[in-house]
Amino acid sequence: MKKRLSKASKTSENDNSGNIIELLAMLHYISSVFLVIFGFMIVVISSFFWASVSGLVKIPVGFMIIIALFILIFGVFQFFVASGLLRKELWSKTAALVLGILMLFGFPIGTFIGIVTIYFLVFNKKVRRRFR
Repeated sequence: MKKRLSKASKTSENDNSGNIIELLAMLHYISSVFLVIFGFMIVVISSFFWASVSGLVKIPVGFMIIIALFILIFGVFQFFVASGLLRKELWSKTAALVLGILMLFGFPIGTFIGIVTIYFLVFNKKVRRRFR
């Protein structure tokens, strides 16, 4: 005997928007961790070069530290956006779209994460409904 499913139960079975949002959040968490590590590496490496070869090579250490701080701030912001995505907060959708657009310039991994973020948050109706 076949059971007939109501329309509501069919949509709830096929609704994978929660999994998509969790995937987006995990991508942003992973990216934020790598950005923070990369930012700290820039600070350490630029300070090492400043200490070891300051007389031989002109390295703009101040510029490198500013870049590292920008990367660190971007990574921390991305971490908070990912946590907002997991809680399905409306502000996190807008912030994730902005991050997705900015990440398009980070070829190849950032571009992939940016495209996936923009695609699911803009073009997937089920995901858009979760943030209303």
